[in-house]
Amino acid sequence: MKRVVLMTGATSDLAKEVISKLVVEGYKVYATSKVKFTPEDKSVSVFSLDVRSWENCKDVIEKIIKREKRIDCLINIAGYTISGPSLSFNEDDFKNLLDINLLGPFRLIKSIYPFMKQQGGGRIINITSLNGLVSLPNFGLYSSSKHALEALGNALYYELYKEKIFVTNLAPGAIEKKGGGLTFSHKPAREKFFLLKFLMPMLSPEKVADSIVNLLQNPNPPPTLVLGSDAKILLALKRFLPGFIWWYLMRYVWEKK
Repeated sequence: MKRVVLMTGATSDLAKEVISKLVVEGYKVYATSKVKFTPEDKSVSVFSLDVRSWENCKDVIEKIIKREKRIDCLINIAGYTISGPSLSFNEDDFKNLLDINLLGPFRLIKSIYPFMKQQGGGRIINITSLNGLVSLPNFGLYSSSKHALEALGNALYYELYKEKIFVTNLAPGAIEKKGGGLTFSHKPAREKFFLLKFLMPMLSPEKVADSIVNLLQNPNPPPTLVLGSDAKILLALKRFLPGFIWWYLMRYVWEKK
């Protein structure tokens, strides 16, 4: 019997890689997105889903359950980034970001939980971010949404593991974007310090997708998996450097022209 996967944010570069790898591994994939799209593999089923809607989340899950009788894995990829001075955004900007990046996964997890409990287990993967572990300047609102998702996922890991529902936060560093990435209002650290391009290369979507598949197949997945040299180096520095040195380092990088 094929394991059934529900995935959000299916039009992203990362999601496309995940879909491709899951199909090869023999999973039955239900890919969802707010916008219409056509998957490359005809075995992939598609639903329109706006994660801001409770009713839409419940409806999609119930339709899949009716068709497949189970959902083994939920992968929360849907989300977006905003960059710029934190106080330059308004309340509606922040609310919409939280509605998609934080409340969207919560709606889906809450809606799918009764079915996973009834079937005796399941897997839930939340794509968070390095920004969910370290708050970086000009990413204050985005970091807030990802910090909150990290906290939610970690709590759920302990609350649900006895029911064999494993919740994992995958926190990648910067991921390469096909056709260009975000337009920043500041100069990224990799452009300020050329050496960082070698010490902290961006992750490929393929590598992140491989990690997602490995997590689904891991019999005892961790509550959080950090991915990428930039994320691992920054977390190590923050953890082991004295506070005043970390603060000075962050200010130095931020103020460097």
